[in-house]
Order: sequence, then C-alpha cells, then structure tokens
Amino acid sequence: MHIILTLEPTLEKLEDSRREIKESLAKLVGDQPWSYEFMLAIEEAIVNVIDHGFNQDNPPSPIILIFERFEDKLLVTMIDKGSPFDLTKTKEMNLAEHFDSYKNRGLGIFLI
Repeated sequence: MHIILTLEPTLEKLEDSRREIKESLAKLVGDQPWSYEFMLAIEEAIVNVIDHGFNQDNPPSPIILIFERFEDKLLVTMIDKGSPFDLTKTKEMNLAEHFDSYKNRGLGIFLI
C-alpha cells in the first residue's frame, strides 16, 4: 500500500501538511509509539527544504512525499526541487554548546 502527498512549500501551509501526513500515517500503520518522532523528523525535513532549499535559482515548487508500507517497514521518499544538501559536510552537533548559546534554531538535522 502507498500514499502520495503533494505539499505546498510554505511555512503558512505547514499545519495543513502536518494534518495530511498524520492522516496518511494513521491509514498506513495506525497509531504507533513512534508516531511523534516520525512526524517531527518529516516536519523538520520539510522546513529545511522550505528555509534552505529554495532560492532564485530554485523557486518554490511542491514537495512530494511518498509513503510505502511493506510487511513490517514504512518507507518514506521525499522529492523536492530545492538546492541539494550534503549531509556529510555537517559538523557533529554539540548540544550543550548549542543550548548554552541560547540558540532556538539549527537542530533540524540532529532531530531528523
């Protein structure tokens, strides 16, 4: 079974996207103990694309989420036309330092 969502790439539509994702997750796997963490990771990925992936060279375009349920697995594929991000070039997060400097952003990759 699979579900495909086409999401508007704006922070103003994030609540609508969150609702659609939650409904899709419930259809595919029901209520799970890991649902909150799953939703948080997906939301962080969407926000990162909106905040960092789009610019003059890559104007906002829909974000596609494909959920595929297999026997005991859930595969999520996210497709966007934002600028690529090389995860291998990120530094390891020092949470104590991050919180000591009173930063309230910048935890997306860590949370994902």
